[in-house]
Amino acid sequence: MRKYFILIVLLVFVLTPAFPLRADVIITKDDMILNGKILEDKKPEYVKFANYHGNFTIKYKQIKEIRRTESFEGDIKVLQQLGKTVNENEIKNNYQSGERKLKEQNKNISVSSDGAESFVLMCDVFFNKNFGKISSVLPYGQGGVLSGEIPLNNIQFLKKLDISGIDSEVSYFYSEKDEKYIKSLIVSAGPLWRFPVTMHGYAFNFNISALIGAGWFYIKNGDAEESAVKSDLTIHAGPAFDFFSVIISPQLRIDYIYDGYAPLLGVGVSLGAGYNF
Repeated sequence: MRKYFILIVLLVFVLTPAFPLRADVIITKDDMILNGKILEDKKPEYVKFANYHGNFTIKYKQIKEIRRTESFEGDIKVLQQLGKTVNENEIKNNYQSGERKLKEQNKNISVSSDGAESFVLMCDVFFNKNFGKISSVLPYGQGGVLSGEIPLNNIQFLKKLDISGIDSEVSYFYSEKDEKYIKSLIVSAGPLWRFPVTMHGYAFNFNISALIGAGWFYIKNGDAEESAVKSDLTIHAGPAFDFFSVIISPQLRIDYIYDGYAPLLGVGVSLGAGYNF
């Protein structure tokens, strides 16, 4: 049990987003060069760009090249390579101003999301590799999930824990090989953490959920059949992309089903689609 717990913690830690802010240089077709940060990238239509001089919307048909760098020092190197006279303070101010505007934008997105009384309904399918004693008998599992993300906007002590809502789900788990199978219907719920992330000017959420529940299990081993109620721990983590209120979310999924003789640990992936009401 302890080694399974350590594995779960490590996997979630690795998947927690830690994307650094990057600088950007845009070169237009009339050879104008801008350094700062891209706030939004709507390729192939336009980019929204910000620096010390303001916010700009630039159509892709006007752009010759976009160079993404790690810092304002990278912008300086790009400009020097282009043979431009460089004012280091100006380049730094452009980068820092764009960075501040991007942070403010992400903060506003987060506040708007947390403040909205919205309910997200999702349908997922998943596939797991089973570990533990049972893995030699039933190596794989799969299933489907109907889940709902319930907002908790007015519960202050949960906000202090950065909990965005309650993730609740009803899942069907199925694993079969030869004349052996496990079928189960599991009901679970737990806290949901939602972290706003921006990569290359595109904003999305990275969600982590930890759910505890119980399920009705139907087990067949040859001619022997039995049913039982077992507890379940589920952790899933991954990005959630919002396309006009339609949510697409690929995630890592970990299921731990407790059994006194042969607990089951399943690690795999899921793909879900849903709607933000």
